[in-house]
Amino acid sequence: MKQRKDTRKTSFGYRFAMLHRLQMAMCRKDIQTQGLQPSQLPFVISLVHEDGPVTQGYLSEHLVIDKGTTARAIQQLEKKGFVSRRINPANRRQNLVSATEKAHAAADRLVATLTDAAESIVKGFSDQEKKLVLDFMDRMLVNAQETVNQIHESNKSI
Repeated sequence: MKQRKDTRKTSFGYRFAMLHRLQMAMCRKDIQTQGLQPSQLPFVISLVHEDGPVTQGYLSEHLVIDKGTTARAIQQLEKKGFVSRRINPANRRQNLVSATEKAHAAADRLVATLTDAAESIVKGFSDQEKKLVLDFMDRMLVNAQETVNQIHESNKSI
């Protein structure tokens, strides 16, 4: 059997995924202490930063997470008291979701935990190097979003 070349050393995707998993490993205990799972964190943090209720569809698009996963996460978070959900009076087929006081109370601790983990990831970097990395990552995010938008557009024509 032919041995496959290990491309992880040159893969952006592998490195991004590993950084994310390592950051979550650093934060897992604090996240769980708040009564959450790491996979629920994006929903809570996003909802806390919204000015008001948003649809589950908006949340799915904003976080680039499929609608089924979003629905299950929102259902779990509602049971735990982190989100409230109600029917959209303007469109009864939609649910409006918002962060509860419990979510707002947990958010400061969660953001501090994430910030501490991020700081440990860039330990030893100068302020200039941190800015440069963030600038590169911002450009990558724009490129990735443009590609996803193109994929969505091409899927609409099928």
